[in-house]
Amino acid sequence: MENPYQAPQSAVRDIPTTQNGALIAAGRKVPAGNAISWLTGGWNLFKDNPGIWIVNTLIFGVLVIVLAFIPILGALAMPMLATLLLGGIMAGAAAQDQGEPLTVNHLFSAFQTHASQLVIVGLIGLAAGVVMSVISGILTMVVVGGSFFAAGGMSAMTPGSNAGAMALLAGMGFGMIIVMLVMVALSFVVYSLVFFAPALVVLHDLPPMEAIKASFSGYWKNWLGILLFGLLGAVLGVIGAIPFGLGLLVVYPLLLASVYAAYKDIYLA
Repeated sequence: MENPYQAPQSAVRDIPTTQNGALIAAGRKVPAGNAISWLTGGWNLFKDNPGIWIVNTLIFGVLVIVLAFIPILGALAMPMLATLLLGGIMAGAAAQDQGEPLTVNHLFSAFQTHASQLVIVGLIGLAAGVVMSVISGILTMVVVGGSFFAAGGMSAMTPGSNAGAMALLAGMGFGMIIVMLVMVALSFVVYSLVFFAPALVVLHDLPPMEAIKASFSGYWKNWLGILLFGLLGAVLGVIGAIPFGLGLLVVYPLLLASVYAAYKDIYLA
């Protein structure tokens, strides 16, 4: 028999937590200027153990390059491998952030702990990329076909002139600009699905679809900050490439560590 004086109870879903705080599942909006603090946070992680960060980034790069030389299979496997390695990098960054030593083993740790979940994330990213490529192909065919149609019409109306050729060049030029803008927008959509997903899977045990939804939400709530982060990263990449590319040994691991800093800022209470 129930106690009529008992306080009402309701089922409460557990909130995934880490040593750093509770997870904000949909992410939160932070000032765009925080992109600078993300880079600062990444630098703090990097400078505490630069050797291992550089080695892990080099291994990551070499494995991706090797896959790139394998026809078809390499292109199909690359998103899954990259997602697994990124999960390991996020696990290593979190361990270092909590005072543990960073090791090369962290790079491969997600293979043992979250392989199936991250492979699914990679497959979804691959599928989104394929859809983007199909859309690009269709738009390109529409632009080319429309330009030839317009050029034919101009030639018919003004026989003996170069109006048709001019219409073809103008139509294709304008059309390809539109295609490029659409593809840039779609690429941001694809990136938003997987940008934070490895960290959310590995550090909070989120199922793949929940991690992808959370990544999408947090990314677009902070698209301006992420755009600024990307621009700053591009500037650092140019600077790092000047001394025979040696500076990239610092820039690439710095940017990977900064993604972890961005995840903390957006998803941890």
